[in-house]
Amino acid sequence: MKTTRVVLKKGDRTAILRGMVHVAPAGFYSLVQHETYWAINSGYRIFFEGVRDSQKEPKNQNEARIRKMFRLVFEFEKLFAKVSELSLQKIEYPSSAVNADIDLAEVSTLLDTAGYSCDELVLKMEAILKQENREKVIKRLLGDGNEQPLSFGNETLMTLVLVQHRNEHVVEEVRKHRGDFLIHYGEAHIPGIIVLMEFEGWRVVKFEEIDLGLFSL
Repeated sequence: MKTTRVVLKKGDRTAILRGMVHVAPAGFYSLVQHETYWAINSGYRIFFEGVRDSQKEPKNQNEARIRKMFRLVFEFEKLFAKVSELSLQKIEYPSSAVNADIDLAEVSTLLDTAGYSCDELVLKMEAILKQENREKVIKRLLGDGNEQPLSFGNETLMTLVLVQHRNEHVVEEVRKHRGDFLIHYGEAHIPGIIVLMEFEGWRVVKFEEIDLGLFSL
């Protein structure tokens, strides 16, 4: 798997986009952490991805199930990291860094309003997590067997909410900042964020791909 690092310019301002993944070799996160320290010392503002949990009451049962699905996904990521002998994403950010993401309440409301349902998926995920051999099941889901992959249903709808809507949100957040900045966001978001920033006058001056496999050598 590869992630990208993109440098954009607009006048005398610089923006760095770093594609992130939730599970990766520890060496990758070490690289990202060092870059974060460099950016802070160089006067960059940091913006990062991170759907926040919400204490707001869900508006209906479907919203509650959607929130439950995402919380189960977080549990699956822990297992994926363990069986793959990889690390979970963990970066230390300064207090001045901005979480440029929406919260779980907004995600669930958007998906519910669009008619998304995840009843079967939640039941399957719960069943897997209750199994004593859940780690073996996770390995099969990763391709080490014939286990049917988990399906999140309407991929177009998920892309509109989880990718495009959040892309617009992060660009709206960085628009408020007048200096240089570094964005850490999921790899799937990077192409869309670039397009939105180009519409606002930014231009790509450097594009790099990083092979995560190199950190496992």
